[in-house]
Amino acid sequence: MSFPYTASLAGYDTYLIHMWGDFALTQLTLMDSSVIPQPQLHISLTASNYVRLNWPTNANVFTLLEKPNLIAGIWIVVTNAVSVAGTNQQVTVPRSSNARFFRLVF
Repeated sequence: MSFPYTASLAGYDTYLIHMWGDFALTQLTLMDSSVIPQPQLHISLTASNYVRLNWPTNANVFTLLEKPNLIAGIWIVVTNAVSVAGTNQQVTVPRSSNARFFRLVF
């Protein structure tokens, strides 16, 4: 679950906070969002007619999400296996006649 937070003080460092909760475990990760640049997501078609998505391996804090419609619905985590090819992480997904949108988030 995501929730917005507006800092009451201005002029200080900004942090993106991710929180995962469980009945027995809570984890809080603080990351300075100005230090982690947004990687480029590259999309190509393979010779076997699959869609290949890749992004730099140094962007391992990012998660690949997909959505069939940009206007409605929620972003879903792509659960296909991630492999490494040179300096890129890559995921291969079946080609579809329906629209699919992808993005990387952290």
